[in-house]
Amino acid sequence: PEATSHVVGFAAALVIVLFCHVVFGEMVPKNISIAAPVRMLLILAPVLVRLGHVLRPIIEAMDHFANWFVRRAGYEPRSEISATYTVEEVASIVVASQAEGVLTDELGLLSGTLEFSEETAGSAMVPLDDLVVLPEDVTPADVEEHVAHTGFSRFPIAGDDGSIVGYVHLKDVLYATGGERDQPITPWRIRRLEAVSSSDQVEDALRHMQRTGVHCALVRDEGVVVGILFLEDILELLVGEVRDALQRP
Repeated sequence: PEATSHVVGFAAALVIVLFCHVVFGEMVPKNISIAAPVRMLLILAPVLVRLGHVLRPIIEAMDHFANWFVRRAGYEPRSEISATYTVEEVASIVVASQAEGVLTDELGLLSGTLEFSEETAGSAMVPLDDLVVLPEDVTPADVEEHVAHTGFSRFPIAGDDGSIVGYVHLKDVLYATGGERDQPITPWRIRRLEAVSSSDQVEDALRHMQRTGVHCALVRDEGVVVGILFLEDILELLVGEVRDALQRP
């Protein structure tokens, strides 16, 4: 019958159109873009930018209508930027990708970077009780002896009142020969310490240390010194424990 032939023809045409749309309109372009992303970007970007400018009024009108409809349904529209992945979601994706063998992170850089953003100067610092602090009148011989006993290469220096006034590095006492080894280190050889707040994000503290050119900084909590943050400790948050022949406190 003629009615049946129309139905069969419509169904066949619909199947063919859907097949061509999925294969040639989605799968083929997507696979080509994955295979040659840079080349496709250079070819398509200018066209898409111009097309976006031409169709912007239509797109904005459609967005406004869609947002109005979503609000009428009792929901608040969200932009694509505000709907991006959180740190926890990205961490979950990294873990799942590693488990499936899709992603390798042998050095732990990806995981370390995600955890790095959650650390503060207070959580990464070395507490005062764990530091080997030397007096202000320390001699080069004393420093060398502490290096031999502890394996540390940097030592905070405390003033007469017990407050930290700076730090000294092993190489700062290599000048001493003969009787100089038993003479107190001259004050100008004691390196200054910058200060950061215990609530500062680690990346903010790192930027401050880079800007001032120091390798360690005092950590203050409500004005009170509670520890020292070393550059190595920040690096260890990213790549794991860093060991060297002369370890700092």
